[in-house]
Amino acid sequence: MMGASSDGDKEGVGRLGGMKLRRLGTALALTAFLAAVVSAADDAPRVLTLRGASLDSGGPVSLDAAKAAAALVVKRCAHAGIEGVTSADSADGSAVEIRIVPATDAHEAEVRSLFRRGFVEFRIRAPTSVEDEWRDRRLQAGAEPPPQYAWRVPEEGSLQFLVETPERAAAAKVAALVKKGAAQDSAEMTTALADVETARRDSVFTNERIGATSVSRSMSTVGAQFLRHVAVRFEFKDEAKAAFEKFTAANVGRDLCVVVDGKVTVCATIQAAMPGNGQLRASGSGYTEEQAQGMAAILESGPLPCALVPAKGK
Repeated sequence: MMGASSDGDKEGVGRLGGMKLRRLGTALALTAFLAAVVSAADDAPRVLTLRGASLDSGGPVSLDAAKAAAALVVKRCAHAGIEGVTSADSADGSAVEIRIVPATDAHEAEVRSLFRRGFVEFRIRAPTSVEDEWRDRRLQAGAEPPPQYAWRVPEEGSLQFLVETPERAAAAKVAALVKKGAAQDSAEMTTALADVETARRDSVFTNERIGATSVSRSMSTVGAQFLRHVAVRFEFKDEAKAAFEKFTAANVGRDLCVVVDGKVTVCATIQAAMPGNGQLRASGSGYTEEQAQGMAAILESGPLPCALVPAKGK
């Protein structure tokens, strides 16, 4: 049974209540302090100190080339919606820094995904009969196709694609004339050099010639199921639009391969002439949102001038 409380009891309860309040205040202050420390850590940039390296040999390149590559990575990040990424010279001026905020592993992984060279080619796939012939020759005797064709590996799977490379065929004719000792100003050499330029202008389309890209989203239904499609739209620069339309018109019904850093990422049949623009959809379930944003950024920015690798001692 509860009885009446005395003044002493009330004073003890008051002291106990005060102690609880002080402890609660201390706990709240500590929580706020830790939150501030975590917030400050997130706000502090994660710094990647990098140098430029040759894409072919891996050897060092100029600091200017490294700066250009870092600036291109920052541009790609902005295009892909990855915020808080900047570049600057290192403190000693010998390297370049890419600074990432928030400083998390996930955010750094997003940025590093755009470190790839990003050289994109649009190539016509060889006719099936030609591809099968040279696949058999390679298996039986290790034979390589003539200069007008080249193998490209798939991003997924193991069956390689044989694609047309008309500029290599034209360049091979020039090399043969040089080997024969033809004069630089001879009629046959002049014609051969003109053929190289024509092939490059009319048949070689890379992301160096693309002016703008964007990500498009659409929905479709299969029965009661809704499917979301994410695609990448691209548009060539004005000076390349007519040539790309003519190129695709001449190859309607054939497969167009989109090759990124030597790997075929998309291969689809050309349905009609493409007036200087088009849309890419990945095979299977298609692009994820992140993949589409990254592809759009790489298509529009063009390839890196060099690789970016950790600076020595960093």
